[in-house]
Amino acid sequence: MTTTSDRPVLVAGAWDAGAHDTWIPVLDPADLRRVVARVPALDAADIARTYDAAEAGARSWRAAGPLERGAVLLRAAGLLRERAADIARDLVLEMGKTLAEATGEVGKAADFFEYYGSMA
Repeated sequence: MTTTSDRPVLVAGAWDAGAHDTWIPVLDPADLRRVVARVPALDAADIARTYDAAEAGARSWRAAGPLERGAVLLRAAGLLRERAADIARDLVLEMGKTLAEATGEVGKAADFFEYYGSMA
């Protein structure tokens, strides 16, 4: 991430910046003068809507069969691996991790998704 980017939240499958278009800066922990991204400042109504969507998603997940769940986890693993370089770079900028550590974490997360996805 070379420029500041807005990072809305994912609510019910759609990216959402909240009702008020107010943003909070995410600072580079290695240089607190550098803004690496912005996240929405959600108000109580935004958060309630997000929780309601999560609850609906949990009901849908519970209703899904094991093969469907496994397919979702395997797809998530594939997306993590496909986007590993970008995700690792974001982890470095947003959390101050080393690139090696961040890359390892992305790979390990993909490993977990693959493991549990294959259990179906």
